[in-house]
Amino acid sequence: MSKNKERHQPSSEEMEHAEESMSELEKVMTDVRYKVLANPEFQGKKVVFIMRGVPGSGKSSIAREIAHPEGVIHSTDQYFYDAKGEYRFDPSKLSEYHDKNYDAFCKSLELEKPVVVIDNTNVQRSHFERYVIAAKARGYLVREIEAPKPDPAMAAKRNIHSVSEETIRQMLAQYEK
Repeated sequence: MSKNKERHQPSSEEMEHAEESMSELEKVMTDVRYKVLANPEFQGKKVVFIMRGVPGSGKSSIAREIAHPEGVIHSTDQYFYDAKGEYRFDPSKLSEYHDKNYDAFCKSLELEKPVVVIDNTNVQRSHFERYVIAAKARGYLVREIEAPKPDPAMAAKRNIHSVSEETIRQMLAQYEK
């Protein structure tokens, strides 16, 4: 950062939203640690976890917690990274990359990975329906994990793929329970 640029100083309202959002995320992480990972319902069983949440909500952090140490995470985002490791979203590739992600997911099911996590936004149920069908056909338990619904402005600042506040607002408006 150059010396001439001033650092953005968040307003008290922005700080309050950030603290609330982080508090919600920490609660979800605690729930994951104690109610999911230690849950006897899942012990010795194959489980697929479907992450749900907007960009910047913390779902990838939660996914890593769930998958550690023996699980695998499948995310369509991974296909948008170029050879240099830079994220380059191309909407014309979205359908193709969702299909690649699904194929990789099915391979993990064939290999009987004990924990498989789908780390996509999954705002609408139709976005993850085929994953649920494939997982159940292979004898997996399927559970949804919802990330906190953050303030759209904070989510826009936190997400690593530069998804705009307006896009996040639209995603939240389309969110299906």
